[in-house]
Amino acid sequence: MKRTLLAALLIIGVLVTAVAALAFQRRQCPSTMPTRLIVHERGRITDEQDFPQNVREGPGTRYDPPIGQIPVGGIFYVLDGPECSPRYAWFQVEYRDENGELLVGWIAEGADDVYFAETYPPGE
Repeated sequence: MKRTLLAALLIIGVLVTAVAALAFQRRQCPSTMPTRLIVHERGRITDEQDFPQNVREGPGTRYDPPIGQIPVGGIFYVLDGPECSPRYAWFQVEYRDENGELLVGWIAEGADDVYFAETYPPGE
């Protein structure tokens, strides 16, 4: 009886660990570059492009016109994502500008081997 209970607890422990590991894996969009942004972490608009990043009301270019922009070097917080489209991995973000205005919307992480956004290192 004790061995059966011990075996059952061991199996439950392994299953819980496996489920937790799967929950922390980043979802990848099949036709895009590997995702680097992390939900519930900060990100930054890269300097790989010389223009601000458009923020859209939803995850796609069909949400036009953009509702705002985040400048190069702008730091944001990732709320959700990725949502996949044929060309982009979209993340919902919130960005507070230098005037304290809050912008919440969706940005594309990158395309054509260029990342528009990257993770922002802790402590910076």
